[in-house]
Amino acid sequence: MSETRASDSNGERPSVIKLREMATILHVHQSTMYRLLRQRRIPFLRIGTDYRFEPDKVIAALEASASKL
Repeated sequence: MSETRASDSNGERPSVIKLREMATILHVHQSTMYRLLRQRRIPFLRIGTDYRFEPDKVIAALEASASKL
């Protein structure tokens, strides 16, 4: 199974994805993702030393913070 799956077998996004995949979806560099993590601007799960994201929650959090500007 590919590490950078864009969708699961029925065409939907996987519910939890890796940092690299989330950066690709948001069209940002991985270092930007780490900055957002440090600032606690996006929700994440930590599994050992790895971070995982639920794309819908991350996008909603970024949209909410953008509307506050």
